[in-house]
Amino acid sequence: MILTLKEAAKLLKLKPGQLYEQTRERTRARQEHPVPHFRIGKHLRFRQPDLERWIETLASSSVDSTEHHL
Repeated sequence: MILTLKEAAKLLKLKPGQLYEQTRERTRARQEHPVPHFRIGKHLRFRQPDLERWIETLASSSVDSTEHHL
């Protein structure tokens, strides 16, 4: 399913502005796991399965980093 910025933000429990900021080039350059998205013209779009995989990646990398600190 393809989501708009507002729909993806709702799925991720973020404000649309917060999600938009995560997709900006300068922000993406600093991220280890950037938010998966694409553009149709000037409009941001997100694939729900991509976002779900991204969440799993973040969760597993968070667990891995926690284990390394124990």
